[in-house]
Amino acid sequence: IQALGVAVSTLPVPDMVCGLISEHQQSNPRPLRAGGTVGVNLIPFNSPNYWVGANQDRYKHYIRFMAEFVEWLLQRGNKVVLFPTQLTLDIEVIKDLREALNPRWKEAEGLAEASVKSVDDLLAVLSGVDVVVASRFHGLIFSMLLEKLVLGIAYAEKTEDLMTYMGQKDFVLDITSLEISQIQQTFGRLKRGSRTFDPCCRGGFLGPDVLWRVNLMQPLGCWDRL
Repeated sequence: IQALGVAVSTLPVPDMVCGLISEHQQSNPRPLRAGGTVGVNLIPFNSPNYWVGANQDRYKHYIRFMAEFVEWLLQRGNKVVLFPTQLTLDIEVIKDLREALNPRWKEAEGLAEASVKSVDDLLAVLSGVDVVVASRFHGLIFSMLLEKLVLGIAYAEKTEDLMTYMGQKDFVLDITSLEISQIQQTFGRLKRGSRTFDPCCRGGFLGPDVLWRVNLMQPLGCWDRL
C-alpha cells in the first residue's frame, strides 16, 4: 500500500462476503455422487463488453471450452446449474454459453440457469449443489464459506493465492491455458473426494499478509484470532 503512495496508516478490512453466511451454512462438504449437481460460475473473460484489452477470439475460446465442459458433465449424468455472481455481465456470458452448446444439450433436462437477484438467492443456489466450478473470485469464496468442493478457474493471481492458501492448489486451472482433458481429470479427483478444506469462517487462520494478497477475510467474530 505504501508503495502505491498511500501516506496514511491502513488496516485490513473484511471482504463483506464472509459476514453474509447464516442459515445457509453447512457443517460438512458432501462428495459428488453419481448424478450430482454441479454449479458453474462464468466470467466475461476477454469480453469486449467488459474486459480491459479484450480479445474477442479469446472470449469465444473460453465460451466454447466451458460449453464443452458443461456438455461433458451432462453426458456423465450430472445436473448443471449455471449461476451468476455479477448480476448484469454474467447473465450475458451464460446466454453466450447456452448458444454455444450442441443443440441436443441446449434444452437438456439436467441443465438449469439459476435466478439470482440477491445474496440469499445465491446462497440458496449454492446450498443445493454438490460441487462448484467457478471462474469468479467471489464464486469461490461463497462456495468455500458453504464448505463446497470447488474447482477454480483463475483469471488473476488472487484466485491462485486463495486456492493455494486453502489447500486447493491442485484444483485451480489457469484460464489462459485451459485444456478439456485437464479439467476433466481435475474434476474427476473432486468426484472421488480426494480433497477437502478447512473453511476460513471456522479456521481463524488467515493473517494480514494473505488478507492483502487474496482479499479474503473472516467474519468479524474471527478477528480475535488474527
